Amino acid sequence: AKAVDGGIIVVGAVSEDPRFGFPARLPHVLPVAEAETSPEERTGILRAPARDIVTLVPNGHYDFASGSSLATAQISGVVALLLAKNQKLGVDRLRTLLEQSTERHDTTRGPFLSVNACAALVRIVRGATCAQR
Repeated sequence: AKAVDGGIIVVGAVSEDPRFGFPARLPHVLPVAEAETSPEERTGILRAPARDIVTLVPNGHYDFASGSSLATAQISGVVALLLAKNQKLGVDRLRTLLEQSTERHDTTRGPFLSVNACAALVRIVRGATCAQR
């Protein structure tokens, strides 16, 4: 509550176990989960790819990891990018931008939904466009 009252945007990983919903289930927190291999969207939860992501591990090594915590890191980066362009964006406007920029991706593992950083940025930067793939 102090972070939110201080104007800090809080991004939290959604847990599969409802007993461990802190902080993602709190009001004014942006909840994030791993993009599932299903095109179905769970309302109110932001999604980002988080399967087999290269990350740092103890003793200065790298390894692959998966899960909502890694998705949360990606969404936190997108939030930072958006705030760098417009510091006046509040949590509600950020949530709307990220939800509206969510796209379906079709992969060999199956379809999934994920936030598109470029699409979110285009909504706040006049004249910006995203390159076509």
